[in-house]
Amino acid sequence: MSRFLRYLIAFVLTLACVCSVVFLSSWHAHASSSGTFTQYTYNGPAGSRPYYVYTPANYQVGKAVPLIVMLHGCTQTPTDFANGTQMNALADQDQFIVVYPQQTSTYNSLSCWNWFQPADQSRGSGEPAIIAGIVQTVEQATSQWTIDTNRVYVAGLSAGAAMAVIMGATYPDIFASIASASGLEYQAATSETAATTAEMQGGPDPTTQGQAAYQAMGSAARVVPTIVFQGESDYTVYPINGDQVVEQWMETDHLASNGSYNASFSSPTTTTNGQVPGSGGHSYTVQTWNDNNGNEIEEYWKINGMGHAWSGGSSSGSYTDPNGPSATNAIYTFFMNHPMHPGSATPTPTPGTTPTATPTPTMTPTATPPAISCQVQYSVVSTWPGGFQAGLTITNTGTEAINGWTLQFAFANGQTITLGWNGNFSQTGSVVTVTNQSVNSTIPAGSSLAVEPGFQATWSNTNSPPTSFTLNGSACSIG
Repeated sequence: MSRFLRYLIAFVLTLACVCSVVFLSSWHAHASSSGTFTQYTYNGPAGSRPYYVYTPANYQVGKAVPLIVMLHGCTQTPTDFANGTQMNALADQDQFIVVYPQQTSTYNSLSCWNWFQPADQSRGSGEPAIIAGIVQTVEQATSQWTIDTNRVYVAGLSAGAAMAVIMGATYPDIFASIASASGLEYQAATSETAATTAEMQGGPDPTTQGQAAYQAMGSAARVVPTIVFQGESDYTVYPINGDQVVEQWMETDHLASNGSYNASFSSPTTTTNGQVPGSGGHSYTVQTWNDNNGNEIEEYWKINGMGHAWSGGSSSGSYTDPNGPSATNAIYTFFMNHPMHPGSATPTPTPGTTPTATPTPTMTPTATPPAISCQVQYSVVSTWPGGFQAGLTITNTGTEAINGWTLQFAFANGQTITLGWNGNFSQTGSVVTVTNQSVNSTIPAGSSLAVEPGFQATWSNTNSPPTSFTLNGSACSIG
């Protein structure tokens, strides 16, 4: 079969899937396996966004329950994120409300939260104000829900995690504690170009950013407990960013604690190693830091061998790794242990299914991922006025199989990807990141991907091809 025909078939199948999603999304409310998942639209002074609310099975108005805000990553939707995290299933079990604000392509071409824009990094402005407004709208809809405002939380993945960090800094009076999965520190970047650099190299000094986050809190400043998840083989948002989120909040919470939280990143209160059962299960390390009174303030999960994903998630959603410990269970447990006012009575969280970790007195050093050998062939299949279609042939020229991959390259002439297939595409400025899907996660030694990624993009003036490619952080030759 010719390369053009393969891409044409893939393109048609992708359009069919998109059309199906659009058709299904036209239903604004539907029953899940148990509860209800309903779409609303928020309109406020800072702007408008859709959002979904999951009401668990058997919920009764008048019973005050927690609320968890879930912020999706780039190219994701609330439904996709709910499927991948399985947070709604946990809500059925433990009775809490889940709110999913939705970013749309109207405000970011890849539906990313604009965590890198200065207008979206402060209280009362942009997306933070919109998300806070959505929460307040749900809290005030007392005929539908009764929210325990002592137990309102926010969690996110990737761009959503970066925005969750911003929410903790800008609205500490709303969110009791926060969770970041593959996220970045507060104001890790203030432009699209800087965002790409931060994702690969980390942001500014986290102590400085911790001070900036404390300043952003203003008169509402308080200690915001934080739980962080990070894949140690994440080549989209590199592991340094997980460290920086912990370090940034360590400084912010120190400043907000009136001297009661004086942690050191290099000296955690506890270090625990664990292993997810099964042949493919990841090993992981959990570190915690306590304040002077023995209260846990920060918790950091580092998952060995995991890429850019929600740990322990379901393969029914994108950007998940079922072989990791359950981020959903760990985050929920952390949240329930950290209400806004700890003296208030809160129910004991139901134990999750996260594997029990084995204590160890010291950290196990994380091995540096081995360099790989690769070649990328970039082929423009067809062009038309203002647009083109291209494919990527990725070859593993090394001697060991590549299990899980992230390809990065940059356009030189302002090209913008509008549709991709056989890969998870995201674009920040000129830089494009493509991660594998389940059908093409492995590249055997000496072989090319059998299911090749391809995309459609817009262009103007000239359409020069990328001049360099990296695969899992290693430079590839160009075929």
